[in-house]
Amino acid sequence: MIDPTAGANPVSREPLLPAFVRLGVHGITAAVVVFPLASPSAVLAASIGAAMGAGVGSWSARVPWRWPAALALLVVAVAAVALLVPWAVDALAPFFATVPGDLARLSDVLTFGPGAFLASITLRGLSARRPAFLWLELVAVALAFAQLVVAHRHGRIHRPFEIADPVVSRGGDPQIVFLLIGLVAAVVFVAFLLSEQRITRSLVQGAILLILLLGGLVTLYAAVPSALTPAMSDPETFTKPEDDKGKGSGESNEQLEFKDNYEQPQQPSPVGVVLLHDDYSPPAGLYYFRQGAFSQFNGNRLVRTTRADVDRDTAEAFPVGKTAIDEVPPVAFRATLDTTVALLSDHARPF
Repeated sequence: MIDPTAGANPVSREPLLPAFVRLGVHGITAAVVVFPLASPSAVLAASIGAAMGAGVGSWSARVPWRWPAALALLVVAVAAVALLVPWAVDALAPFFATVPGDLARLSDVLTFGPGAFLASITLRGLSARRPAFLWLELVAVALAFAQLVVAHRHGRIHRPFEIADPVVSRGGDPQIVFLLIGLVAAVVFVAFLLSEQRITRSLVQGAILLILLLGGLVTLYAAVPSALTPAMSDPETFTKPEDDKGKGSGESNEQLEFKDNYEQPQQPSPVGVVLLHDDYSPPAGLYYFRQGAFSQFNGNRLVRTTRADVDRDTAEAFPVGKTAIDEVPPVAFRATLDTTVALLSDHARPF
């Protein structure tokens, strides 16, 4: 299988620091990929497997393998993992009859650990033997972090759930977490690029890039106002102004002309997040929350109703206990669902 006279020439041994940096990059990348998919034990197994695979891949680049032999060995290893993991899970199932959750976690460990090992061997072996394949490792790192936060696009601060829910439920700001993820991605990406150079140059360039990155993040965070503290959450915004007759040049609210849509100076921003503790699909296909309603016409414009039998779904105060419902839907058309409401900013009327 190994022919000293055939195949590409082996590469020389690389310094220890770049080698260890590359092991860390592969381990972090694998952990980021597996984090939304499996349990923490599987994330750890994938990280360790990827780091070991990167080390074995660097070693394999120093051995003059024949390409057909190396490809055949890789195919055999992938097939062995695909066949042995289900067999091992089925064989161990009787021992985990009372704890199926542990069996599922073990299955994840046996799947993602060897899978990350083989993926890192392939990527590192190709890029170490042929520098033209270095872009494969770069793409893998970029895609790993991109898929982690892809659900956050369009400014959806509550997605992805596995990242935002723990932060929001503790009253934190998910945007800070996403900024930190971006910072870690940039550091990993730069560390990987600099690991291909000499140690001294890598350290100097890495320090300069890190300083520039931190300065850019601080400037960006200071320049862009947080979406969680908008002006609409200011209690003074909703206080009724004093009626100073003769002191103002503007007309009173009662003289406002009737409009179907009153434009507001600022766009609505999130005030709170409702966490559902179980899966639930509403019959109408959507969730409906409203803070207030203008459903009574006073002759000039729509105002809040004065009738007790209208707009009964709008709360007058923040709920602090059980709410009695007059007309309870049939059991077939309702379900009990625990929720947690997390306020993102102070508000005069949160709900």
